[in-house]
Amino acid sequence: MTGCPLPDCRPVAEMQPIWTRTRAGDIALNLHIPPPVPRQSCRSFAQLEMETWLMQKILKTLGLATACSLTLATASLAQDALQWQGFYGGLQANSISPEIDGLFIPLGSGQSVGVFGGYNHAVGDHFVIGGELNYNSDTSIEITPAMDLTLEGLLTIRARAGYAIGNALFYGSLGYAQTDVSITGAPFTLEADGAIFGLGVEAMLTSNISARIEYIRSDMDLSGGPIPPGTNVNADSVTMGIAYHF
Repeated sequence: MTGCPLPDCRPVAEMQPIWTRTRAGDIALNLHIPPPVPRQSCRSFAQLEMETWLMQKILKTLGLATACSLTLATASLAQDALQWQGFYGGLQANSISPEIDGLFIPLGSGQSVGVFGGYNHAVGDHFVIGGELNYNSDTSIEITPAMDLTLEGLLTIRARAGYAIGNALFYGSLGYAQTDVSITGAPFTLEADGAIFGLGVEAMLTSNISARIEYIRSDMDLSGGPIPPGTNVNADSVTMGIAYHF
């Protein structure tokens, strides 16, 4: 092997015959076998340059791939809040469990459906603020087998603020709720209004459709009829909805 600069870089020679003459005049054959030299120590400059070049290409490729991944991840994070911006509307189903001050009969829960609509505004990369209007159908809750309490057309208006990460939006809400309350057989209708607040999470299923679930607590003053002033009706609600984003 030629061109090898290493001092111990000797080719592995094949067995070479060496003919010698003895004192008796006979010719004897000796085999000269040089010690083996490790093959890896016999790399040429060209091989070293090729390996260095390949390593540089690999490192460069990995560096570019990492940079692209970070760029895409940063772009994705930047879209977290922006994907929620705009008008939206949808349908929801509710399970409501009310309580009335002074009414010691435990109430069950009632179900209703509703519609909602609102607007979201992105603030920075992750924060979302907005407002929402909800209207729900009548919700009947059994007091006794012959008597129901009905929340008639619950209307709410709420401000929402949340934090977007990935395709999910974690938010809180605070607003105002108003409804009429009727009791089976009673010759009057009561009015209830007051604060409403809650927590929820919403997830984008496609670029325009989202699904959500939220817990809502309302604390409303009850008035009208023979109800004493200061009587409250409180309600815990679990709501699931689906929305279309325009």
